[in-house]
Amino acid sequence: MHCVTSSFLVFVWTVFTRLCGAWFNPLQNTFPDRSTTASESVHEALIKAAIIPDVLDDFEPSVYVTLSYASKHKTVDMGNKIKPKKVISPPIFNIDASIIAPTRTLKSITTYTLLLSDPDATSRAEPVMAQMCHWIVTNLTMPLRSSKSDGIGDPLSSIFSGKGFGDNGIEEIMPYLPPTPPPKTGYHRYVFVLLAPMADGGTQGELKKPKDRPHWGYGKVGAGVREWADENGLVAVSSNLRPSTEMPPLASSYIIVGAGVFGASTALALSREKPAPTVILIDRAPFPCPIAASHDINKIVRSDYGDIFYCKLGLQTLERWREDPLYMQWYHQSGLAKATDERFGRVQKIFDNYKELGVDVKAELFSPKEMKTRFGGLYTDGDFTDVDDILWNPSSGWAEAARALKATIETAVENGVHYVSAPVAKLTLKDGCCTGIQTEDGRTFTASKVILSTGAYTAKLLADSAPTQPELQIGDRITACAVCEAAVNLTPEQAETFQDAPAFVLDAGEVQGEAMPPTPQRQLKFIRDVPFRNTVYHPASDQSLSVPLTSTERSLWTSPENMPSGIRKEVDTVLNGVYGTKVKGLRPDVYRFCWDGITQDNNWYICPHPHCQNLYIVTAGSFHGWKFLPIIGQYVVEMLKGELSEEMTRRWEWDRSFEGYPKNILLPERELSDLED
Repeated sequence: MHCVTSSFLVFVWTVFTRLCGAWFNPLQNTFPDRSTTASESVHEALIKAAIIPDVLDDFEPSVYVTLSYASKHKTVDMGNKIKPKKVISPPIFNIDASIIAPTRTLKSITTYTLLLSDPDATSRAEPVMAQMCHWIVTNLTMPLRSSKSDGIGDPLSSIFSGKGFGDNGIEEIMPYLPPTPPPKTGYHRYVFVLLAPMADGGTQGELKKPKDRPHWGYGKVGAGVREWADENGLVAVSSNLRPSTEMPPLASSYIIVGAGVFGASTALALSREKPAPTVILIDRAPFPCPIAASHDINKIVRSDYGDIFYCKLGLQTLERWREDPLYMQWYHQSGLAKATDERFGRVQKIFDNYKELGVDVKAELFSPKEMKTRFGGLYTDGDFTDVDDILWNPSSGWAEAARALKATIETAVENGVHYVSAPVAKLTLKDGCCTGIQTEDGRTFTASKVILSTGAYTAKLLADSAPTQPELQIGDRITACAVCEAAVNLTPEQAETFQDAPAFVLDAGEVQGEAMPPTPQRQLKFIRDVPFRNTVYHPASDQSLSVPLTSTERSLWTSPENMPSGIRKEVDTVLNGVYGTKVKGLRPDVYRFCWDGITQDNNWYICPHPHCQNLYIVTAGSFHGWKFLPIIGQYVVEMLKGELSEEMTRRWEWDRSFEGYPKNILLPERELSDLED
């Protein structure tokens, strides 16, 4: 079965409903009286309301329809509002082929079908009944008059009234069900679509009545107009957007590829803009994507940076973790202990940063000997080789990563962001511009701006999208690499042993890893902080790239036998190096590879792509970006507006200088293949 595709022409009237009542609020736009601009504006409006892709695939609008409710002479027009009690009966509607595309070739007689569907039943956040079929009326035969024939009225136009249904061959396939959104279900979009026969000749065969109203009888959430039109050989042909110079312009539209920390935070920040733009957030799986670096048991949340720039950002994000209701429920202020050797920079610099900023986080510096006496003696057997001092910051902590990410995306969706679950195959590029994306199943999504928050997958996506354009490639800016995580499932008695444990970073000697406090689910997680690449040859672009494994098995939590023995030994080094005899007899129950994009200077990329208009790079967390989930989106929005500070622009731009920044110690120097059995 093929879908209603971009060659089809669409009319859509979108209705928003709120709480117990409903207001009919059609889409708005401003455009001069030129058919090509009108069509483009209608297209933009449909994307803004996410009718594309929720109800229909991409298309080019060409015909115009007006609707009005006769009882109070309420016209469905740009910007007006109609209460539910005034839409009990079907509307009067006018089909006009002269406004948007007057030069379009139509048959002398065309038979239309008009339908009404709700893609947000029972709510946009939980559309478990979507789509809901509200109305189908057909046999709307429109004689198309020549504008030169009689000079009377509008050319190529016909008016239909519900009073005549049953006469003159007009037929209601599905009786009109007035829009009645359930109380407290948020905004609904009631969508009118005008259809015409796909086959040449302008006539249609007998149409099948849907088996049911919910899901249009297809038994699948989201099924409806697209499937029914395809089954009956129909395509969509119209839109009710009317040219007007009095209406405010639409906000821009965005596609964000990647729903990890950068993508999710950006989607939420954009959804809070006034006016809110259209935002499509797309990732390969339902959110939160389980193979993403951001989907994890827990992540450290800290302001403890030797770089004072990120120290300040960390203090800002910690405030949000503690005080924002969206995030505070997932945050645990366990404190953080950090021990490093010369390779990672001494922790004294972090302590000095707090003094310089005049911030009292109650931080302390103490020796390894004192560390062994603190926290109930948990670290008596710890390996503190080459460690001079240990920083203790009781104000830092950790967060439940997957749950916080999920809550962020849910809030964005409630605000109107449209989430699409589909692997992205490539960007769509034309004349030096990025116009959208194409998914692996062949669907195309368009927007005025495309944001890549694709982490370790960024280099390959750009290579697949523009293999013959070296100026678009990542080069050595971002390297895809992974670290290995492991988790032990503790018994209640074992969990008590570690209940006073802080988050602990021990980047020194042979240990070089992290140990997290036990979660409420009694999971004790460890990370080996020695990344590795997976370099492959990309023939189309004639370059070697590091890419995540094609199989996602090791990116998901998996059993020990699925991991190379060398990786397991390295994790044991962390486990024993942190806790020594305290973990005697404990071995990880599950492992996973955590892939991220890492940069040469540990700074991210939050910038326009200088060689591709409307394309933005917002990624490369470098294994320290997750904690900024509550705030990073606001800086992305500032970048999109051209309001980012000079320092942030300099740090996060595409063609920046690495001078003055130390080389990132975590840049991988080994291949995954070196560790395989």
